[in-house]
Amino acid sequence: MHVMKKNLSFAFAVMSFAALTMFSSCQKDETVVTRFEATIANISGNSKTVLDGLNLYWVPGDRIKVYDASKNIGVYESTDPAKTSPFDLVYGNVVENSTYRAIYPASAGDNAGHLVLPLDQRTTDGSLTEFPMYAESRTAEPSLEFDNLCGVICFKLQEPGVSVSSIEVTTDKQLTGTFTISNNDGLSLTGSTSGSNSVTLTCSTPQSISSQKSFYMYVPANEFKFMRIRIYSNDGHVCTKTLNAGTTFIVERGKITPLTLNSNNLDFSSVAGELPGLFSIAENVKVRFSSGNMQYTTVGTHAVADGTAPGTWRFAPNQYDYIGEGNLNISATYTGWIDLFGWGTSGWSESGASLYQPYHYNDLGTGGGYNPINPNGEPVLNNNLTGSYANADWAVYNAISNGGNQPGVWRTLTGAEWTYLINRAGKRGAGSVNGVGGMILLPDDWTKPEDCNFTAAFSDEQNVWGPNNYTLAQWAKMEAAGAVFLPAAGYRGIQSQKPFLVFVGSQGYYWSTTRWNNWNAMNYLYFSHQDFNGETLSQKNFNDGLSVRPVKVITSSQQ
Repeated sequence: MHVMKKNLSFAFAVMSFAALTMFSSCQKDETVVTRFEATIANISGNSKTVLDGLNLYWVPGDRIKVYDASKNIGVYESTDPAKTSPFDLVYGNVVENSTYRAIYPASAGDNAGHLVLPLDQRTTDGSLTEFPMYAESRTAEPSLEFDNLCGVICFKLQEPGVSVSSIEVTTDKQLTGTFTISNNDGLSLTGSTSGSNSVTLTCSTPQSISSQKSFYMYVPANEFKFMRIRIYSNDGHVCTKTLNAGTTFIVERGKITPLTLNSNNLDFSSVAGELPGLFSIAENVKVRFSSGNMQYTTVGTHAVADGTAPGTWRFAPNQYDYIGEGNLNISATYTGWIDLFGWGTSGWSESGASLYQPYHYNDLGTGGGYNPINPNGEPVLNNNLTGSYANADWAVYNAISNGGNQPGVWRTLTGAEWTYLINRAGKRGAGSVNGVGGMILLPDDWTKPEDCNFTAAFSDEQNVWGPNNYTLAQWAKMEAAGAVFLPAAGYRGIQSQKPFLVFVGSQGYYWSTTRWNNWNAMNYLYFSHQDFNGETLSQKNFNDGLSVRPVKVITSSQQ
């Protein structure tokens, strides 16, 4: 029998995790449980710990979140690298003589006891370091038994000379966000409307697949009828694989489902983040759009035009993805993703001061040296984000992790370019993709895919996106034919120095790099389900958070 630490790579079928027994170290007259003891049961024929004969050990620092019957919450941390480890109270006030529910890891449990699966899973070498588990005691006995909440996809990849930096998976079912846990007839998860059907596995160090390499990703158990996999290489290329039509990919709770992709069916010739359609933005100037809106997290570091900077930029996994309420958490310490940005908040400033960061929203133009009409203020907001001030463009200054990972590859359209693009006859219309509303743009040369009609119009009905509505499978054909989708992600405003969201899901607001003729207002593209504003772009205050959708200029030799 082998022993194994929990943070090493799986190479076996997972049936389920350990039975855990808890007890309180408090005296009888104490009310707060200060310690649980988590025990991984011995392997037996009916044990819930069967891992193909491998023992699983806790890692010091593992945390569980425990809920009692009175809705008190306690977070407990493991101290020993052993099969049985004390879990000491870190914070909270779970009481004795109660029933208990618990979620591992603690970061995956919200305050209401729901499971919250992240948009990103991170790994050093492809291995699985955390796996969501759940325990429930329906009596007052402080005894819990943890079991699996998800299944695992094992990507077995091999391609000489390629190193993988991340893997994005999109399906027809919810993969991230909030899930309700049910334990009536065996554990099951029920999703919510706020979740995403995409998840990304990011490697902290690129992993070579010159010889076969396994990468592990946990997902809710389900039968997937649509699955698209994007594998990003470290040199700025991407391989895209889509589940064959009519095929069902089944992931079972507590089990590993292998998916093997070898050299004969991997093609890394495509440029990462670059959609295929060509769009005219001026006479004799053509671009390709990025594969999604820009997103930012404070986690990690990335290259910039003049060095390195904290945080990570990426394109949304899908064209129709947007963050929504997560933008209300915008701050220098928030580790989730945001995708609504103040104007010019690329992280660069002419003076080198730490202004105009992606998470700034409260002080851009309200004093403290930020106000551009102040002689001592930063001059960038008095200029277009072009020429000498091009580094203030979010897409120019920053390396985008799934868009080539080098600064200077992409840029944002000017106001005149948005106008030119929008006014190409018959090339725009309202619609929805996977239930998400927005505006659809067709490339200059358009050939309609089979079973995918398009009408260059907007809806006459209130709050109805149409007339172009596509399933994921249909949109995969539209995207391959060059279509671009701009989701109606709304915008973030500020009131009483706090952010608020407006028109999320019903209107779209996209920055240009062109300054308006007023110091505090910048050009942006606006549209709704009923109309759009393309002849004359509207203006917004630079404090407001709008979407950013970059493009890449394509030379005649690249067309």
